[in-house]
Amino acid sequence: MLDNKTASAPEQFTSAKTTAAIPISHPAIRDALIQFSLDAAVRSIDYIGGAIVGSEHVDIGAVFRCEKDDLFEAGLHTFCVRLC
Repeated sequence: MLDNKTASAPEQFTSAKTTAAIPISHPAIRDALIQFSLDAAVRSIDYIGGAIVGSEHVDIGAVFRCEKDDLFEAGLHTFCVRLC
């Protein structure tokens, strides 16, 4: 008997603060993204899937959140969380 189950697409996270859908590989990543989204200090959440280094494509899979720095009026902190 042939099993016709199709592989489901990975879960993705979107919010008003994301520039694109972010793939979720673990429930803890989803929870962190929800917290980033609800945090008033976080201005944006971005995802970088990969980069070109030399002539090779390198998988990065990182989420960046940008938040206002209260110590400096125009300063911004960027935090990187690696998705595995």
